[in-house]
Amino acid sequence: MNLRASLAILLLACLLIASPSFAATPHTLTPTPAWVHLAPMPAAADAAPTSDGTRYLLLDDQVDTTQAQPVWYRRFATRMDGPRALAEGGQVSIAFQPDYQRVELHTLDVWRDGQRIDHRRDAQLQVLRREEDLDSGIFDGENTLSITVPDVRVGDIVDVSFSTVGANPVFGRAYFDSYRARFSTALGYRRVRARFDADAPLFARAPTTDYTRKEGEEGGHRYVEFVAHRLHRVAAEDDMPSSFDPWGRIDLSTARTWSDIVAWALPMYRPHFSDRALAQKLVHDLRLDDKDPRAAMMRAIAFVEGQIRYTALDMGKNSHEPNAPETVIARRFGDCKDKSLLLSALLAEAGIRAEPVLVDTEARRSLAGRQPSATVFDHVVVRAHLGDQVVWIDPTRDPEADALADRTPLPFELGLPICEGCDKLVAIPQPLPRRPEVDVGQRIALHEDDKGYRADFVVVSDYRNEKADDVRDDFADGAEDPATRYLTYMRRYYAGLRSAGTPSLRERDASVGAVRTTERYSLHWPASQGADFDIVLFQLIDWLPDLDLDVRTMPLALEGPRSGRQVVRTHLGSGWDIPASDDTVANAYFTFHRTVRVVGDTLEIVGEWKRLAAEVPPADYARVRDDVDRIQALMRYSVEIGAEAADAADAPGNPWNNAAPWRWIALALLLTTFLLAVVVRRQGTQLRRHASAWRSPRTPSPESRP
Repeated sequence: MNLRASLAILLLACLLIASPSFAATPHTLTPTPAWVHLAPMPAAADAAPTSDGTRYLLLDDQVDTTQAQPVWYRRFATRMDGPRALAEGGQVSIAFQPDYQRVELHTLDVWRDGQRIDHRRDAQLQVLRREEDLDSGIFDGENTLSITVPDVRVGDIVDVSFSTVGANPVFGRAYFDSYRARFSTALGYRRVRARFDADAPLFARAPTTDYTRKEGEEGGHRYVEFVAHRLHRVAAEDDMPSSFDPWGRIDLSTARTWSDIVAWALPMYRPHFSDRALAQKLVHDLRLDDKDPRAAMMRAIAFVEGQIRYTALDMGKNSHEPNAPETVIARRFGDCKDKSLLLSALLAEAGIRAEPVLVDTEARRSLAGRQPSATVFDHVVVRAHLGDQVVWIDPTRDPEADALADRTPLPFELGLPICEGCDKLVAIPQPLPRRPEVDVGQRIALHEDDKGYRADFVVVSDYRNEKADDVRDDFADGAEDPATRYLTYMRRYYAGLRSAGTPSLRERDASVGAVRTTERYSLHWPASQGADFDIVLFQLIDWLPDLDLDVRTMPLALEGPRSGRQVVRTHLGSGWDIPASDDTVANAYFTFHRTVRVVGDTLEIVGEWKRLAAEVPPADYARVRDDVDRIQALMRYSVEIGAEAADAADAPGNPWNNAAPWRWIALALLLTTFLLAVVVRRQGTQLRRHASAWRSPRTPSPESRP
């Protein structure tokens, strides 16, 4: 997380989700509520400054759930110790949902030389609606109260406090909240405190380090609080998996177990049509009464993926409550929860049991360590039961043509099914693809003439599943000429390469959703640069993790396809005298297998990559780094072009073929005598093999292949 993101965390109010309307003005000036416990202002030395001179002194979050509407209180204080800190030090942003929330501003103070300056009356306040996810088809209705504080100077402390009143009615009397525990900047004082009634207990989970926990009774209500002093910055390492949270969370929830979340969600997610006439029409149109339930399921999935466009109107209760299937059919659009409920209802009409499943696109397996809550999820998919087979479906995907078994597995790892009797998180399987997701076939013809050497390349690549969609998009977006993009990529491995034709794209097999690209190149170099040539498994190099660090304290994300192959067949007119080889590098996270063999006048090199996991824990990083180094060495195979590449000793008609043993002994003695004479003459000068002046470049770390 960068500094700007960290600043947003410190400055933004609690980010909630949407529903009905609030008649009051969106913001007012009010005194600090009586139930709030005021925190002491830390000393400047309690928080190390950031690179721009900002010291984050205090962040205090308190919530009162005992009132008719929950109230969230927040106070933060920052000190500007340098001119660059002023750029953002006087800007305050408070996010709220105008349909059901209002903002109460309590203090807007600047402390200068120990004196308090109240800027509540002269600050500039504006309400903005940004819709930051508009390009993704998501409308959440969130507004931002933007405050510009006047007259902020170096050395000042900006001290702001406010409350956000009102909660999303979709949660009823339930309460779910989560706060960040640490940040990418140092923080002098951090507190999270919650006030609740004994008959509506709160369950809390927080990091075991840095924070002290305190619970008790006060004024007839219960409370729980977590306090930390002098929090050090957390420096996130590159290439962390999204499921790893180095900052930690403080979770508060009225749910004790996951079954409490199922009980809350179940009334909203019952997969059925109330309009029976519409249901019967869909059964007829989609042939959901097919005697082959698999065929009926495929048609239902194709309809929801292809005929219901993705648009999310996540205002009000629809932040978490799906629209009825009838509404989605009438609109012909919906978000993940709408499409998942609709698909589950269609499958029910086909006699196939199915239920929506709540997942999180980032937390994934780390959900198991969170306090049960409705707000830890951000996506909905479907689990269907086809006989003894369980089928997992994400109906927000682009239309899929392949067989169910060949579709890309859902990456979410854990999910909470919403069904009668469901009471826990379940694993979402991650089987390896039956066929490579990316399958590259490359033909290279090597030639020698009076001017030097030439290599002619033909690269044919098959892409399946979501990889096929990515390649289609690359060819269709028009942002850059495919010929330029592909040639730029290939020149990372072969300097001086020239295009021999425009890359082409065609649908290889509509039944499996695969596409095929074809590329042609040519490379010329003079004899003076040497006869060496490197055969490179360039596509597989892309998928190796980038291991820049010597050690890691955080997990390493593994990206790229789960299964890929590259086959390079290199033709040389004089043939090859190369022994076959078979090399494997394997661990718990990935495997790489390379075979080398000669078939006639063709050298065939096959590389196969399989990714077995999404991340590598820090404890195994060193071993994985060594394995990656071994694989890097196998990604290139150097050969020499020319007649000398074939073994002259084995050529037909060679007089030394089948020679008597004494002839070989005599030759060895002559060579030994000659070499001794050379050594004496040069007085110990070392004999060195001449190194070719031309080599293909050292393996870079290129961007992913187009």
